[in-house]
Amino acid sequence: YITIGKSPMFMEEVYSVKVGAEEHQTISLSCEVLRETFPPPKIQWFYGYYQELKQWNYGTFTTLTTLNLDGSTFRCIVTNDCGSKEKEFYFEVTAPCKMMVATNGNVYDMLTSTGLPLATSQFKSGMYVNLPYQETITISGQARCYPKRPTLILTDPKVREIIASSVKNFQDAESAYLTNASGIVNQVGKFTFQVQDDSATAIIDIIALPSIVTNGSEYSLTKPVILSPTMLSAVLECTARLYPLKPVIAWEPGDDISVADATVTKFTGDDGANYMKSRIVVSFPGNYSCLINDTSERRDFTVVAQPIFEKRDDELVLNQEVLPGTTVELECEILNITYATVLWYRNRENLNSWQDRGRPKLNIETRDCGLMAITCIAINKYGSTERNYSLYVAEIPLKMLLIPNRTIIKGESFLLRCITEIEGYNIELQRNGKSLQLTNNTTVDHVVENSSEREEGKYTCIAQSGNCTKNESIVVTVESPPDITNFCDHFVGCISNSLDVSCTANGDPTPTVTITRTFDSKPQLSTTSYQSAIFREMVNYTGQSSLTCLATNRHGTAIKTCHGRIGSTPQFVVKEVNTTVEEGETYALKCQIVKGDFPLVSISWFEDDNEKKEWKSSTIRWLKAKLAFNSVHFKCSVKNDCGREIKTFYQYVTAPCRIFISSQKLLHYFPNDCRSENCVHLPYGQTILLSAVARCFPQRPILSLWNEKQQQLVSTRDKDIVKEVTGAHVTFLKRNSTTVGKYLFRLYSVDVKSAIEVIALPTFVSPSVANAAHFVILTDDHRSQTLVCNARSYPRHPHIEWSSNVRVTVPSRTTYAGDDGAIYLNSKLVVDVVGTYTCLLKLSSDQETFIVNAAPMFETMRNESALTISASVGSRVQLDCKLLNSLESRIEWFDDHREVFRWRDQSQPYLSIRLGDCGEMTFSCRAKNPYGIARRTFIINVRDVNITAITVPASTVAAGAKISLRCIVERNGYSMRWERNQSVIGQSTTGNRNLTLIISNVTPSNEGKYECIAWRNDCTVKSSVFLNVEVPPRIEDYCPSETVHCRKNSLELTCKASGDPPPQVMIKRKGFLSSVTGIHPGLAVYRGSVTQIGNSVFVCNAENRQGAATKACHVTTFSAPRFVNNFLAMLVRQGRQVHLRCHLFGKWLLPITNVIWYEGSIEKKEWNNKQTVSWIATLADHLKEYRCKVTNLCGSSIRQFSLYVT
Repeated sequence: YITIGKSPMFMEEVYSVKVGAEEHQTISLSCEVLRETFPPPKIQWFYGYYQELKQWNYGTFTTLTTLNLDGSTFRCIVTNDCGSKEKEFYFEVTAPCKMMVATNGNVYDMLTSTGLPLATSQFKSGMYVNLPYQETITISGQARCYPKRPTLILTDPKVREIIASSVKNFQDAESAYLTNASGIVNQVGKFTFQVQDDSATAIIDIIALPSIVTNGSEYSLTKPVILSPTMLSAVLECTARLYPLKPVIAWEPGDDISVADATVTKFTGDDGANYMKSRIVVSFPGNYSCLINDTSERRDFTVVAQPIFEKRDDELVLNQEVLPGTTVELECEILNITYATVLWYRNRENLNSWQDRGRPKLNIETRDCGLMAITCIAINKYGSTERNYSLYVAEIPLKMLLIPNRTIIKGESFLLRCITEIEGYNIELQRNGKSLQLTNNTTVDHVVENSSEREEGKYTCIAQSGNCTKNESIVVTVESPPDITNFCDHFVGCISNSLDVSCTANGDPTPTVTITRTFDSKPQLSTTSYQSAIFREMVNYTGQSSLTCLATNRHGTAIKTCHGRIGSTPQFVVKEVNTTVEEGETYALKCQIVKGDFPLVSISWFEDDNEKKEWKSSTIRWLKAKLAFNSVHFKCSVKNDCGREIKTFYQYVTAPCRIFISSQKLLHYFPNDCRSENCVHLPYGQTILLSAVARCFPQRPILSLWNEKQQQLVSTRDKDIVKEVTGAHVTFLKRNSTTVGKYLFRLYSVDVKSAIEVIALPTFVSPSVANAAHFVILTDDHRSQTLVCNARSYPRHPHIEWSSNVRVTVPSRTTYAGDDGAIYLNSKLVVDVVGTYTCLLKLSSDQETFIVNAAPMFETMRNESALTISASVGSRVQLDCKLLNSLESRIEWFDDHREVFRWRDQSQPYLSIRLGDCGEMTFSCRAKNPYGIARRTFIINVRDVNITAITVPASTVAAGAKISLRCIVERNGYSMRWERNQSVIGQSTTGNRNLTLIISNVTPSNEGKYECIAWRNDCTVKSSVFLNVEVPPRIEDYCPSETVHCRKNSLELTCKASGDPPPQVMIKRKGFLSSVTGIHPGLAVYRGSVTQIGNSVFVCNAENRQGAATKACHVTTFSAPRFVNNFLAMLVRQGRQVHLRCHLFGKWLLPITNVIWYEGSIEKKEWNNKQTVSWIATLADHLKEYRCKVTNLCGSSIRQFSLYVT
């Protein structure tokens, strides 16, 4: 028997399957074969390539997915005697993002209807966390994802602000990606942990439990509020905090004491919680409490009082002044609400005490003089209150007077008087402790005449009775004016010697002494001191001088003057003079001594060491500088009775750098045109030579030429410098110029420059010719002519004026810059009157003359007269060919080119004609004079009827509409027809007054001009209308309905649409709001790339006022070849079969065009275009590298295999 078998075949012809699943999901892998497979196959399952799962030999493999399986490969191999098949399963395991949160605060599960939370230990979204007052809590979140690397963000939705974020990932034992984010929160509200670009979130509600967070002055039962005389009432304050509810505070007064209405302030704190601040004012002792929202949360206050007097201090007289022996009553009454003990003190010594709360009073009798302090102190257990009385027992009333009451001047008389108002006192007057008088009267007088310094001192008046004594004192001062006792009368000094002069003055108070030196009637130097001053000076001047001593105090001034003279030897300001002068400059040698010296005896001059006797006795010599003076020096010697002095003169003569312009045709007679020192005229179309010479000493001149734009045109060199006989250095420079403007000759290294300006004098230029006559003819067709004058000038703008023997209109002017830089003026004058016109160029003798004559011209212009005339049969028409009065011409008339008659007199140039049959008649007139001929032709259309053509409903219609063309004549008896492009359309009619043409379905081919013709005998009339047909838009050219696109390539779509009027076209991508191309008339082009793999739809939309059209283009975007893994390491035992598979991964792939295999870097041509290659492994294959390169229309990809053979 022979059994014919069949190799295994899978029920699904798929050999590579990608399995996508979430973590902890049960997956079944199917490897079932067709039933007709015979003999029955053996099924083997492998994990990877080598680990065989021996416990499985079924067609279905079931496993629980974990992240460790991501990227793993399961294989099933089905084998029978006829062959084998292999199927691979590639696992992609993901873990959806999940959130876990934690906090270090108290957690609550939910809020009750009263707003209070219930505690819980569970952790989940929707939990509540209490935020204590002025504290922070830390909330943390953890996100777990795979393969996505999560970015965790903590946000506060109230302010839409990110509090914390984390992008740092780490992996857990199952290789999932974890990230943590935590934030320190000091605000209430909802806080959200969210995975960026994912829906995984967790919400934490931060709440504030009812609490009283502040209580004003921190009063409580343990620390009571104490009322005192300085604080008769107290403010009790409670601040409550709650969220999300709002707090409500209630007060409970103790001991049935009424409480005034509380002052309430509600606000939101910095932490976002709701706050309520409540204040009450209490003025009675007792117990008070504030409560919040009917909870156990409360704050208690105790109010007590120190002793408080019944009367305030400002209601009593606490400070009194009394006489000795007076009885005074003092009181310290206590309010009924206060229990206290009252103690009395005098000068802090205990007097008496009471336990009675009645009206404690104290009566005190004054005895001794002076101040008495009485104190009452009320004491209870909450404190003490003190009241101080001050009793002043008055002293003896005593006054002491000085007459006059001021400082006494020596020699004056004065009076001292002591007065007391009470009798019985002993009064003693003393001076400096010595008794002058003693009496028991109420008044004591002491008179001093012709006072002197002996009467100065302290005068004291003493009144005494018993133990009371009173003193009064006055200090008497006697002063005198200043007196100079020692000063010189005359002094003599010499220059360079010291001059010492002293001045002494007496007086009281001590006078200020000032010595002032006066020179040339002006104070020059001074010295100031008290009583005695010394003037000391090292004399450095000569001539007359004086010293003045001035002594001053508040009683007067003393002055004394001392005169003298100072002499010296001759002196110069400087003994050596170095003078730098320019060549040819006149300079002076000055041998003058310092002003004020004694007269000179002699003056001598020397050139080097040779005396210049001809210069003797001259103090100033004038010389003209020469370059030869650089090698000599001059001296002058002066002498007087005090000695001799010599002054030396050194001079250095230079030749300053100068530039001399030597250009041709320099102008000096146009100051208004020339802005520089040198000017030259540049004729039209010519060149000009610019040249200059530079001369210097000691510098070596390097000369350059620059234009107005600071551009250097040309420069000399050092070798171009020559030396003059005088020793100066000279250089030359030349340059041709073709443009006007300012040029600058400049020297290097020195700021020396000289400007030359190239100007253009006012002249006429081409196409005008100066001083020429032009002849211009006016015609009937050209009744005006333009006269043109062109002028040139620089830097001044040219100015042209027009004159004529007739009227002149305002000319037009155009100013422009020429290639030579000059300013050009184009002046145009429009003339329509015969005459002579002159164009004058200001600031120039140039002028142009235009002689204007005229050919015959009709009185009415061509467009003003009816040259085409329509008239009825039998009417008379008058034709007008009247000429302008100023022109004498011969007129001829013609009928269809035949001469009718002519006039030589122009007074009645009319032709009157009666019209006959219908048709067209032509008449013309011709006028002639020596300057030309004018013609005019009249066309007369003779008609007998009016005709009108109209369209209904309008002349512009949409394609497919119905239109009526109606023609109406004003009389019967006419035949009528419609024509288009000289072809008859529709039906003709005879005898009717109207004819209608109906087009039921208008198409663009119906657009055009339609003409209605009516005729009778030889008379024919016409009327026309134009029909416009508008067409809805139609998309003419767009992409095929299916388009293949590669991801990395550029995509170009062009949409072209037609219609009337032209439609507005745009391309939109489905799923996007805005256009990708913008709106364009007739054509829209999209150029870009589609990065999203798969199907995309691009819609072209065309619109005009007749409608819209759309067309969709389906674009399928494919990617380049992709592998599950681009690198694969394979471990194979020797003798086993090696399988290298180059299978692609992905859905959106184009067919493979080429497969190339490499062993190392050598191409394996025998393997090309195969996706799987196999052979038996040997040890020679160990550590070999293989690559397969797969190519399709969108690109290529390479997969590398590393082979390890054991």
